[in-house]
Formats: sequence, C-alpha cells, structure tokens
Amino acid sequence: MTKTRESRCLYLSGPMSGLPENNYPAFHAAAASLRRAGYRVVNPAELHPHGWCRRIMAHVFSALMRRAHPRPSWSEYMRADLAALLRCDAIVMLPGWEASKGARCEVSIASELGMARWSLAEAMGAQDYSHNAEVSRGT
Repeated sequence: MTKTRESRCLYLSGPMSGLPENNYPAFHAAAASLRRAGYRVVNPAELHPHGWCRRIMAHVFSALMRRAHPRPSWSEYMRADLAALLRCDAIVMLPGWEASKGARCEVSIASELGMARWSLAEAMGAQDYSHNAEVSRGT
C-alpha cells in the first residue's frame, strides 16, 4: 500500500550532544522543510525539555517549587526519542548522524525494523513511499 506524504510520519535523527545549541537549529529547519512538503514530522528537538514550551514549563515548576528543575540524562533523552521513533514510518538522517552515538542507535533500530531510511534530500524528493522504502533498504 502506498502512503501519501500527509499520512507518513518521519522521525528526524542527527547529532546533538556537544554541538552548539544541541544542533536544534538544524533539526528545526529540517522539520519545517519536511512539514512544508506535507509530511508529519517527529523532531526530537521539540520533545526535549529545552524545547521552548518545556523550557517555560520547567521555569514555572522551578518558581513554584523554589528549586532548580533537574536536567535529564542522555539515556532519559534517548528513551523518549526511541519511543517516538517507534511511532514513525521512516527515519530521516541529518548530516553528521554517523558521528552521533544516539543517531547511530536510532538508525540501527529503524533498519532492523525495516523502516525506510532517507537523507533529508531523499525525503524531500520521495514520491512513492513503498518504492523508496524498498530502495533505501537495498532490496
């Protein structure tokens, strides 16, 4: 069955740790491009507590409780990200993903589950979901 772009959910994967602003600007730009192209997108930068909405909620919590809101660990981020990945149809890898332990984990899981794997350029050019999924898996 061929899915339309509107029915496809894409997960963004790429490097974050150790990069300026956790590479959020690249994630947000990619998500915006894919959404303009008609895809539903799961952007880990929007899931994380430093996303603008969650950052505001953390400040409110801190003010109400009069204590600092603890920052999640890498493994806590990954658990949330992997749960989100499992709800998607395909994974889109941002430049530099190969150098990221977390992105390599996400891509490995997506591959083992038979999910389509695309670069951003491939996702933007994809027309037939079922055909491109087979091409990206090398079948």
